[in-house]
Amino acid sequence: MSNVVVRRIEIFLESEKLTYEAGLQPEKQRRLWKSDFRQQIEDTYNKLGGQAPDGLAEIEVPAYPIVYEGKAIVGNDELVYNRYAAVCLRAPFYSNIDGLNVEASLRYCRQFEVGCKKVGLIAGVWSNPVSNMHFGEASDPGDFFGNGSSGWKMLAFQHLLRDMLARLDGYEVLHFSIYDQIMSGGKLLTVGELMKSPSGEHYASFVKYLRRRLGLPAVAAEKPV
Repeated sequence: MSNVVVRRIEIFLESEKLTYEAGLQPEKQRRLWKSDFRQQIEDTYNKLGGQAPDGLAEIEVPAYPIVYEGKAIVGNDELVYNRYAAVCLRAPFYSNIDGLNVEASLRYCRQFEVGCKKVGLIAGVWSNPVSNMHFGEASDPGDFFGNGSSGWKMLAFQHLLRDMLARLDGYEVLHFSIYDQIMSGGKLLTVGELMKSPSGEHYASFVKYLRRRLGLPAVAAEKPV
């Protein structure tokens, strides 16, 4: 699933004339069930209230949003952060992922779930037939007193599967969050706020942040004439 964070990273890579692949669909997804991650997958599924373990291997693993220089790059927008994502982030797998600040992500899940509600209550996102089959019939949109959102549970679970499969494919998993903060112009701003600036100091701060996270030189090297 593409989002505004992914698209801005793509625009940056294109402006630097750097080669990348977008929406790369992982192959041989069943490798997950023969890997060392299997027990973690089953444990997390159960913690989310999974009800169809026999169909676990049929859950679709999302594409890697961007693949660049051995990195599977993920852009996390408002829809990513909620109570179910927090369950998945507590999987032991993430303790070994340098490209994701787990503590910050857990904080975003607590602090910004309201942002997820703004975009995640629509039909097909809050619930859908596949998510209901795996996690039970969803409550009414926005109601967490019953079963909550089967769709949010499924999306969080799929993101865990995607990151695990990326590791099996040998990629470094690198997450960018809309809520990460950067100092710019003497103020602490979120990546989401910086992305709204098409030019100027805030845009320069955003580009500097991208270059640092992607392992690029702080200033682009001059091209030979």
